[in-house]
Amino acid sequence: MLSAAAFNAFLKTLEEPPPYAIFILATTEKHKILPTILSRCQIFDFKRITTHDIVAHLQSIASKEGMIAQEAALHVIAQKSEGAMRDALSMLDRIASFTNGMLTYSNTMEHLNLLDADFYFRLTDSMLSQDVAGTLLLLDQALEKGFEGDVIINGLAEHFRNLLLCKDARMAKLLDVPNDHRPMYNEKANQTPPSFILSALNVINDSELQYKSATNKRLHVEMCLIRLCFLLQSIPASQSAGGDDVKKNSSSVSIPLTNNPQPVNNQSQSSVKAQEPVVESVPYPVNNIVEKKVEEAVAKPIQPQPAPAPTQKQDPVAKQPVSAAKKLSMNMLQDIESEVAKATANQDTEQKILTEERAEELFDAYKKKLQSEGKSVLFSQFCMMRVEVLPPDELRLISPSELTDTYAREQRSLLTDFYRTETDMIVRITTAIIEDESVKAAQNTVVLSKSEMYEAMARKNPAVAALKDGLGMQIEY
Repeated sequence: MLSAAAFNAFLKTLEEPPPYAIFILATTEKHKILPTILSRCQIFDFKRITTHDIVAHLQSIASKEGMIAQEAALHVIAQKSEGAMRDALSMLDRIASFTNGMLTYSNTMEHLNLLDADFYFRLTDSMLSQDVAGTLLLLDQALEKGFEGDVIINGLAEHFRNLLLCKDARMAKLLDVPNDHRPMYNEKANQTPPSFILSALNVINDSELQYKSATNKRLHVEMCLIRLCFLLQSIPASQSAGGDDVKKNSSSVSIPLTNNPQPVNNQSQSSVKAQEPVVESVPYPVNNIVEKKVEEAVAKPIQPQPAPAPTQKQDPVAKQPVSAAKKLSMNMLQDIESEVAKATANQDTEQKILTEERAEELFDAYKKKLQSEGKSVLFSQFCMMRVEVLPPDELRLISPSELTDTYAREQRSLLTDFYRTETDMIVRITTAIIEDESVKAAQNTVVLSKSEMYEAMARKNPAVAALKDGLGMQIEY
């Protein structure tokens, strides 16, 4: 707290100091000290203590004091202290007095009023499965325990940052989590696409900036979580709208009665209107042949009739369209009935059956379609499924877990449309859960850290440990 004049006076003292004097300047604002003074000093920059060093020091104290402390609990204390050993020792002493020297991960999180990693893992699973109800229920549980909305948003941002760091092995040293949680983060990072993580971080950052100005804090946090639930939803609305337009265009049939407008009396209008319901009640054409016959039957009466002489009376002219309309409806109905009967007979004789090879081929094509559309989560889940055909038209999706079965049930309607388009038959799609031993073994695979890998190698080959000790090598974390 020296002024510029005081610094100038102090500079005179430093230029000719007494031989017994040593000046020690401690400051957090080195840039405010005059450069002429800094040039006469030996500068030592103090940095924050790393989390690993704090955990190691707390472990040594706990062993000397007879405490039983889990490494994950000490890691949480070190993270909460933010590089200050004094704060870490104060928290260790306070929690040890509350727990009688038994420091576990759960009671440490409870006394420090923090949300554990399991909460954020469950929240991420609900978002990936687009379960809005489950997400809001988890938020309600956290709010009932007394956690504020900004604490939940900040913790969720840190969680997604850790998932992003696990995407690249080169960033593993930046992951500041307990060693027990590293395998879970690596597994969840492999299931979460990078685009989802980056978009989620963007949404969370905007919500965090707007949290202070929000009037309804809870609704603000809920809207943030709901937006995160629908990040993976990418079904284009143009497909469904285009399909409806095609059906409307194919089912609508307009039949002009004549090209030249002619005056008709009320009797002819009523007869024409009486024939229109007959045309609208025609069933949807079953094939192209029926459509052609309808077009031919409709096109026949469209031929323009010669205009009557003006000297003729109006009654004979008015009766002519009525008789033509009657001939039109009879001929058209006879042709349509015959063609529908032929098409029905062909369908009865040629019943299609879905084969095992065709079903697997189309299932692989659907997975490639998901991959090309950028739906990496659905693609990874469908890669764990297998198909089973139950003749003549049932296709069963076999899933190894409940989560994979959830994705299968959500995609049944789209998969049914895909098979109907490719095979021209309606396929009934069902789901089933059959646990796969290979999937179980893959899920039970433990991801080892560098120190654990070294210990395993040393137990297998003691010469590795001798080589490390002989050369004075250290494990790089």
